[in-house]
Amino acid sequence: MKAWFLASYNPEGLKGLMASGYDARKNAIEKLCNTMGVTLLDVTFTRGEYDIIASVDAPSEEVALGVLIAIQSSDIALKVAILTELNIDAIVGHANKARPAYAPPGTT
Repeated sequence: MKAWFLASYNPEGLKGLMASGYDARKNAIEKLCNTMGVTLLDVTFTRGEYDIIASVDAPSEEVALGVLIAIQSSDIALKVAILTELNIDAIVGHANKARPAYAPPGTT
């Protein structure tokens, strides 16, 4: 399952980044991933709402969410989010099945 972790560092996290640089951060992320059976695909630093994006291949959504909680509990980020890959055809199939049965408010 592909997933993307997005994080905005707090001031303490930025100080750590300034002291260590890209390679050290990538190595730390890779160590976390390896511990959890997750394959790190890419680490990118960005400008905007998020400072860093890490793309991974995780064995399950539960494992990816466990990694998310570990990152959130470290208190180095203002915001951490995860985006996970979806099977859009399966989702649309469920939506098409559900839609005829749904009555919007005020219609029944």
